[in-house]
Amino acid sequence: MLTLLKQARAFGLGVVLSTQNPVDLDYKGLSNTGTWMIGRLQTDNDKARVLEALQGATSGPNALTRDQLDALLSGLGKRVFLMHNVHEARPTLFTTRWTMSYLAGPITGTQIRRLMGEKKADGGRQKAEAGGSPSAIGLQPFAPAKPVVPPGITEVFVPTSQPDVQYHAQLLAVTQVRYASVKYRLDVAGVLPLVADVTDGPIPVNWDEATELHIDPNALEQAGVDGATFSDVPAALLNAKNHARWAKEAAKFVAGSRPLTLWQEPGSGLISAPGEPEGDFRARASLAGREARDAAVQKLRAKYASKVSTLQDRLARAQLKVQQQQAQAQQAQLQTAMSVGAGVLGALFGGGRRTTAIRSGVSGVGRSMREGQDVQAAQTEMMQVSQQLQDLQNQVQAEVDALTLTASSELVQLDVKAKSTDVTVPLVALAWLPYTRAASGMLTPAWDTPT
Repeated sequence: MLTLLKQARAFGLGVVLSTQNPVDLDYKGLSNTGTWMIGRLQTDNDKARVLEALQGATSGPNALTRDQLDALLSGLGKRVFLMHNVHEARPTLFTTRWTMSYLAGPITGTQIRRLMGEKKADGGRQKAEAGGSPSAIGLQPFAPAKPVVPPGITEVFVPTSQPDVQYHAQLLAVTQVRYASVKYRLDVAGVLPLVADVTDGPIPVNWDEATELHIDPNALEQAGVDGATFSDVPAALLNAKNHARWAKEAAKFVAGSRPLTLWQEPGSGLISAPGEPEGDFRARASLAGREARDAAVQKLRAKYASKVSTLQDRLARAQLKVQQQQAQAQQAQLQTAMSVGAGVLGALFGGGRRTTAIRSGVSGVGRSMREGQDVQAAQTEMMQVSQQLQDLQNQVQAEVDALTLTASSELVQLDVKAKSTDVTVPLVALAWLPYTRAASGMLTPAWDTPT
């Protein structure tokens, strides 16, 4: 296929390539394609590949930015395509034409009686043979009508306050969920309405792509607005047996893939309330974290207070001992100097006490040396105590820093899953969701959301 895309044009051969997985296409193949028609993309990877290719293929002052292209692709509705032509400066949107078919399938007994009653009252058979106007049931040209929904299927309309809407058929599953956790002291219940697209493929519903419908299920209506148009309904959505199976699938999906998300501040252990916005909880958790950190620091300092006090007392006594030893050493040195001086003077001028003075000076030198050693021992002891105190203070500071780091750490996300027995599905229905279509072809949701 890549060889055809790269070489077929040289031989006058056109190539049409269709895929549901753009991420699998080689960029060389995309660059050799002159016309792209892009529909709704199912995955973020596919959209990222197409966005990257589109941005590289479009250039010039009128080229759209990546954000603009992303908005166009994200807003594509059913039967709406984005077309990129290498000969055009900007991509354009186009919509496929509607096809009206008068073959609506088997009609019900009520419809037969209504048809025959009108024919009998108006002489419809003779008019038809004479080329008169057709019957009014299902034969109004160019006037889209709501498809007939067979018995056994619940049909609801999502409320809207806007006129001129287009209803699109989707599967609605209203689930009631109870989230309970002894560990987090949690026990809450709520309603989770989910809507999902239904296709006619082998797997009609992909619950991983279902989205939450932010409306009150009690506000659902039994009829739509006047003058609205309707999309077609996939055959699988008109099969009542599928609805019972989809109810079980929805309950299983919610129990396994739709947990209740909470946030926890690790320093204080504070946990957010169900439904509390993350920003509000961050502000509340920040204050609680600082308070918890201050209390923990105070407790930590109290834990080490006695050890620090003991070492400080030992250090004070060691410093006093050093001062005393230094004073004694200085006094011994002075006495030794005086004794030696007296002996020298006696030797010079004579006298009977010169020998005693010299001996006294010699013993004073020995005493002075011993005093000096005592000073060194006292200084060594003081340095050891000082180092022990410093090590203890460093340890306390390290633990305080650890508490500060914990208090300023990121929030921890907690996912509380519901038990399968705590999920029920009281309503599965064909839901008509209203949209408005802009001139560009983009669809915008038109249902009323609670404030």
